[in-house]
Amino acid sequence: MQTKNIDTIQQDVIELINLNVEKNKIFSFLKKRYKIENEAEYEEIYSACMKYKNNDNIEKVVSLSNVKEEEIKRLSTSIKEIDWLYGSTEMMRNNIKYLKYGVPLSRVSLWAGSPGVGKTRTLIHLTSILNKLKIKVLYFQKEASLSEFKSWTNGKIDYEDDYIISDASTVEEQANIIIAENPKVVVIDSINNIKNKDGKFDVKQFVLKFKEIASLIDCHIFLIGHLNKQKKVKGNNDLEYMVDIVVELTKNEDTKSNFFLSIPEKNRSGPVGRKIELRHTNLGVEEFSKNGFYEVFKENCLESFSNIV
Repeated sequence: MQTKNIDTIQQDVIELINLNVEKNKIFSFLKKRYKIENEAEYEEIYSACMKYKNNDNIEKVVSLSNVKEEEIKRLSTSIKEIDWLYGSTEMMRNNIKYLKYGVPLSRVSLWAGSPGVGKTRTLIHLTSILNKLKIKVLYFQKEASLSEFKSWTNGKIDYEDDYIISDASTVEEQANIIIAENPKVVVIDSINNIKNKDGKFDVKQFVLKFKEIASLIDCHIFLIGHLNKQKKVKGNNDLEYMVDIVVELTKNEDTKSNFFLSIPEKNRSGPVGRKIELRHTNLGVEEFSKNGFYEVFKENCLESFSNIV
């Protein structure tokens, strides 16, 4: 729960209103984040914020000296290679500097790969590990029925009440559900299956909305994208430009079960040019360490791949 600061609350409400989030979902969000239980208090806040809906007169210019530099917060996936791939943030504990690895919160990453490479399988494995740590996950799935999706999890979800699945297919429905559930990790499987309420595929609208939501509730959103025969993400070239991070998944043609994850060019919250290798197993996915990957860690013992710091 955050400190109950009226300016911060109003700023959040204005953003949610401009995202066209339903009024009752906004109230649910405020209950969870700020413990606002009084409906009269909420109505007063909501009414005061409605006048700013899509208001172009809100100040958009600020001097650089008044901009606060914010630390990139990270969530460890508990898969060290994936944490390393996304990068690290220098932090301080007990007057000692250390590097915290993991996916950056308040960001959106695109996982792009050919059909069958293991995008869904890997993210199910990743989110099942987070579930064991009681980190709330929201998974939007349109590739199969929800009952079939549950069978894909293979009994690996320990806390099913904290692992929410949905077959909502419009960006407006998904936005409302994300705000209401307030998860730490969201998976959209896949971006190619989303439409807006008018039935249109509008990548710019989708990514902008997801980025605003990720920033607002401090979560990480994974978008799954399929590659076409030209090895380009299906849909629109704008997608790769608008997300914060692009992760490419490719098969290791020398093996039957191994595949690569890489961030060759686009990472607004970390390094580029990194590449890791994972292996499909009967139980999910496992790290396949070589090329001196672990030697990188040995150079500095003050590195964290844990959410307990």
